[in-house]
Amino acid sequence: MSITNKIQCNITKLWYGISQDRKEKLIKKHGSEENLIKNYICRDARNLIKQGYAKDKIPNLIANKNLQPKQHNQTKKIQNNDEYLKLINATSDDPDVFNFLNTGKQKI
Repeated sequence: MSITNKIQCNITKLWYGISQDRKEKLIKKHGSEENLIKNYICRDARNLIKQGYAKDKIPNLIANKNLQPKQHNQTKKIQNNDEYLKLINATSDDPDVFNFLNTGKQKI
């Protein structure tokens, strides 16, 4: 049995597209294409397993993922330049954070 550009998660039963490079890496990791097909678990399911969710509950959690309201962290709105400067100075020990706050660009 050969997979093309799609693979099915064994927990959610959802199909995912994969590139040829990713397919080759996964086959190498799993030892064979057959093992990959039998054992593939998508990232969302894998993360939920790591969080302690039962495998039989994961398909419903993933199916309802987009229906649940997203919880955002409360952020303080900066009122003036002094508060902004305090924020930058507080994080200026990390050059990547300092650069991001000053330019809005993340170093890759």
